[in-house]
Amino acid sequence: MWIETVGTSTAQHRSAAGVILDIAFRSHRNKYYPLNSMLLKSVVFIVVKDNIAMKNTTTSTLLITLFALNIFSCQNRETLEVTATAYNSVEAQTKKGDPTTAAWGDKLEPGMKVIAVSRDLLHEHGLDRHTKVKIKGLPGTYRVLDKMNKRWKKRIDIYMGTDIQKAREWGKQQVEISWMAGS
Repeated sequence: MWIETVGTSTAQHRSAAGVILDIAFRSHRNKYYPLNSMLLKSVVFIVVKDNIAMKNTTTSTLLITLFALNIFSCQNRETLEVTATAYNSVEAQTKKGDPTTAAWGDKLEPGMKVIAVSRDLLHEHGLDRHTKVKIKGLPGTYRVLDKMNKRWKKRIDIYMGTDIQKAREWGKQQVEISWMAGS
């Protein structure tokens, strides 16, 4: 990747690109993480596709700084294989009295992409309320809005509204979930 700068030497071009790439691959803990490809594409789009020339060192420095701040705000993606079941908003499967209220008080409605997680995932793996989770093989992103009974370990429950048949068809499956740690 090259940054077009007007009135700068090739060495300065290499230096700016090197700083961006170094920042992109390192976190503050000196660990290597994959480059945030969306961010890289946007920088390449700005610099290469639009053929924008940086008019001075201040603009170049600003771009590098913004890029670095975005990289540092990215967190490590965690993945884990878990047992996945499904549940519905019916009193037989949930809290007595109000089957649409989740453990933290969130109101669930059919069509929402929500999961309940076992408490070990909350405490040991950093999944927390409102964490966005991808489930391999299922479209979209699910949000942690409910927690399961203490007896379950390494398990998620996928919310399926009031469609009991769909939940039964899902059954019990091993799935891989992923989320941004600390999100």
